[in-house]
Amino acid sequence: MKEFILLAWALALAGCNKGTIICLSNNSGVSVSNVVVSGNGFTNRLGFLENGKITSVIVHPTGESGVRLNFEHNNKPFDSGSREYVEGVTDYQIALTIRPDLTVSSGSGLRNPRDK
Repeated sequence: MKEFILLAWALALAGCNKGTIICLSNNSGVSVSNVVVSGNGFTNRLGFLENGKITSVIVHPTGESGVRLNFEHNNKPFDSGSREYVEGVTDYQIALTIRPDLTVSSGSGLRNPRDK
């Protein structure tokens, strides 16, 4: 449920921008660095994300893709693996959450047509 609240927040920030919205929340209890969200046709380097912070990015996948989140804590790399499905249309919204055990939870859905 929390992921979908984050999605609503990301939609409000995104306004009329076209693309897939990815909202990232760090609920790990620690700050993480070298944060990268990637998939087919996009790589977004977000850098440093403090604990408790939320950020969003609009991506433009070039076809079908999973979404991957990579980050580091204390110079140790973490990789979410391929998560939510996305394709090269603008109707998707994805929430990624870094949890206290430094794993990643995710949720996705279609945007409401009036939010585009």
